[in-house]
Amino acid sequence: MKPTENELREMLRQALPPVQPDHAVDLWPRMLRRLDERNTRIGWADRILLLLISLGLILFPAIIPQLLYQL
Repeated sequence: MKPTENELREMLRQALPPVQPDHAVDLWPRMLRRLDERNTRIGWADRILLLLISLGLILFPAIIPQLLYQL
């Protein structure tokens, strides 16, 4: 026996509880706190990359106009 559309809807309502959205929690204050706690550190790989780029610009200054043209 095949269930009717109304029976299917009722079975789905019984099987899946209604979703209660949690709108009472405001996430923005927590986000601001987390941004304030965040430490801005430069990792060793970033330092090496910055050093290599600086060294390349010092050794090859003719590259600077070409790089600026690409912007």
